[in-house]
Amino acid sequence: EVVFGHFASYYDAVRARDEALRYGFQGTQIALDGCLRLKVALPGVPTIEVGHEVIEEAHSVGLEPTLEQSS
Repeated sequence: EVVFGHFASYYDAVRARDEALRYGFQGTQIALDGCLRLKVALPGVPTIEVGHEVIEEAHSVGLEPTLEQSS
């Protein structure tokens, strides 16, 4: 999955999710991560190669996501 960030605040997570959605990353969601923080992520990325393409696209609009294996 492409992760746009981990947050302690619901407000910050919503803001990050809304920004990703505004730039066209449809399906971006908020969920709990393994450390009980809020994770803003685009799940369902089928391959690492596709994940890297999504990250490149995100970088082009100023976002800085990471690629993580979903749990």
